[in-house]
Amino acid sequence: MRQRNQASLDDFQGLSPERMHRILAFPFDSPELVTYEPLVGPDPSAPILTLFGLLAEAIGENGLKPTATGNLPRNVCREAASAYWGDESIREEGRIVHIGKEEDFSHLHVTRLVAGLSGLIRKSRGRFILSRECRTLLADHGLCGIYPRLLRSYARDFNWAYRDGYPDLEFIRRSFLFTLYLLHLHGGDWQPQVYYD
Repeated sequence: MRQRNQASLDDFQGLSPERMHRILAFPFDSPELVTYEPLVGPDPSAPILTLFGLLAEAIGENGLKPTATGNLPRNVCREAASAYWGDESIREEGRIVHIGKEEDFSHLHVTRLVAGLSGLIRKSRGRFILSRECRTLLADHGLCGIYPRLLRSYARDFNWAYRDGYPDLEFIRRSFLFTLYLLHLHGGDWQPQVYYD
């Protein structure tokens, strides 16, 4: 059985059943298969980092009072949308007009939820605040130190089916590392979407 579980399989793109199990069940606790850098390279450019930077700036040192429903204030969402999409895009497409609450800017909403799951922001005394660890990471490394925390929480803790109207498919989230492995192997060549499904 041990030999069988350690033998590579074509269906798993050369991975053994044992390694596939580790990838699916322990994507962040299998250093023999994959390691994650504690910091990303300088000037990272990921949408979630841009939005987190805007969120952290809005929260600032004094914190940010949420709405009665516990969300970000509308003016913060609109300012973030303006900075994120750009004034010209907003004027052309009228996007900002449709932002009446945090959920209307879903990218920012998800960023806030993931930042909360990762312990980077929290509510204290009725205000959103940056956690002590978040302030330390930002002071020492800037957004380069924030991204690994957001990635881990998004992949491990966040419900990917949130607000999409479809039933939860936990396997999709659990197989994110295998999808990254496939992209590593075959990402340079065009593949149909079904290849990664």
